[in-house]
Amino acid sequence: MVLADSQSHGKGRLGRLWHSPPGLNIYMSVVLRPGDHPAIESRPGLVPLLAGLSVLHALRECSGLVASLKWPNDIMSGNRKLGGILLEARSRGGGMDHAILGMGINVNSSDGDFPSELKGAATSLLIETGRTQDIEKIIRALALRLTRELESMHAADGPGEMIEAYKAACSTIGRKVRAQTPDGESMGTAVDIDRHGRLIMESNGQLHALSSADIIHLD
Repeated sequence: MVLADSQSHGKGRLGRLWHSPPGLNIYMSVVLRPGDHPAIESRPGLVPLLAGLSVLHALRECSGLVASLKWPNDIMSGNRKLGGILLEARSRGGGMDHAILGMGINVNSSDGDFPSELKGAATSLLIETGRTQDIEKIIRALALRLTRELESMHAADGPGEMIEAYKAACSTIGRKVRAQTPDGESMGTAVDIDRHGRLIMESNGQLHALSSADIIHLD
């Protein structure tokens, strides 16, 4: 696990900038290797979901906040984004060498700490709870929960149990959504998450499995 006090080039999905002021929030990357966790190579789409559940558990344990997950990797409090998760894999010799799980969580940022383009869209634990939070305590809780979730993936139905827990926490299921993918844009209703972590969207009477997309809630 690598932790930073701030980032000069913090990155989110689709190359977006992740606002990373010093001393206020959690900016962390975890290196995962298939030799330690085979599931990250066989089911890489589940890793961001698993990480999202770990973040929710740590935030609730340490602050009391009950957050939700917007597929695939956004940590939400209501309609405002509290954190994000990004998984990047590196290959060697035809297989995965390692994956880097990056997580950014807004902990003690106030509204005035966000740039104008993020005001109203981003939030933090401080804003949501009205209290300054212990960053190190959250990191410890998150590391412990993430370790447990990764170990559970080796169980007989670890993925199935994890997906059911994810669906229960996911604010995207049942919503009308717009999905932006490299192949274009489509609209429909998010109806399920499959065993590979893909979002199942119903559009014009047909079901579509999305492995990666920028999802916008329309209702």
